[in-house]
Amino acid sequence: QKTAYEITYGDWSSDVCSSDLVSGTGIDYYGYEAKPETLELRVELVPVRNDVNLLARRELLLPRGDFYTLASTNSGSQPEELIITSNTVPAAGALRPGQWFFAVENVTDPGGNLALATNTAYTLRLREVTTNDVTRLSNGVPALTRVASGCDNIDYYVFRVSTGAVEVAFKVFNAESNLALYLGRGTPLPSPAQNLASRTLLPGATGFEGDLRLT
Repeated sequence: QKTAYEITYGDWSSDVCSSDLVSGTGIDYYGYEAKPETLELRVELVPVRNDVNLLARRELLLPRGDFYTLASTNSGSQPEELIITSNTVPAAGALRPGQWFFAVENVTDPGGNLALATNTAYTLRLREVTTNDVTRLSNGVPALTRVASGCDNIDYYVFRVSTGAVEVAFKVFNAESNLALYLGRGTPLPSPAQNLASRTLLPGATGFEGDLRLT
């Protein structure tokens, strides 16, 4: 069961979008427990207005503007994102099992002053990917599945390329609607923003299809 909790109130579940307001103190806290089989934690924060920072730290003490391990601090109302894997830098921020704490901090200027007077709405999502969420592909054997809609709209696959291979091709076919295919090596896992190659599917004879080939 993928569960998380907010330090002060409410709850937070992996793969579920949540909306909230920055509290009167200017900072909200969330917690999530990474498992031994977790490959990646991806936390996305989209503010509606004002400048909001996303901070993270494993175990206590709680993160804040002047005390954190990882941070996404884009200016203005730009989205924030943290991708935590086993090779995240610095080493203290690398993914390990245990309790992770996240802070959404409302700031008014680059100096990091708390915006105590003005609440700001935001959307926050954590997505955890474990080894059980990744399907291992076999050479020449198709995998039939259905991609979910909404927040949980990504499926992951892995394929080990043999030594001496001269080409590898990944193909999606018979899709009922348009999809996108992203390719990466290791972690972070591939995404629209981070990938080695990508392909948007096109209409074919039996549905949408597309492939990626590497040599």
